[in-house]
Amino acid sequence: MTQPNWRLVYTTDYSALYEDTTGVYAPELAIAEENEDGTYQVFRFSVDQCAVDRTYLVLASIANRTDLPHPIKSYEEWFAKDLKSVASSVGSTAEDLIEALCCADAGTRACAYEAIGGYHGMINFDQYPDTWQNWPPERA
Repeated sequence: MTQPNWRLVYTTDYSALYEDTTGVYAPELAIAEENEDGTYQVFRFSVDQCAVDRTYLVLASIANRTDLPHPIKSYEEWFAKDLKSVASSVGSTAEDLIEALCCADAGTRACAYEAIGGYHGMINFDQYPDTWQNWPPERA
């Protein structure tokens, strides 16, 4: 399989969005949290596009497939049941979050994933974060 070639799309004081120029891999979001010693714990994870298949929020890559071994409801994203609470925590609506998660624009999806991670903890997206000495990465 082709190896990714990551390009930095944008950075903020605490986040960075990368896209694979080969087009094989989904964009990835990095979120940095500063440690007491001045290093940064960096969580990095895919910002996959979602889709709504019959009322279930699933990855777009499996939506509307007929060859799945289990009912579509078993593929629903783990955070789907709490989107109303997540949205409330950032002053939005569940419908707006779903729209953002299903958007073709990776930056829009990244904002939605960031809200979910802010509510549930970034550790739920990346259980093995890296430790970096410096943040932010080289600016886009």
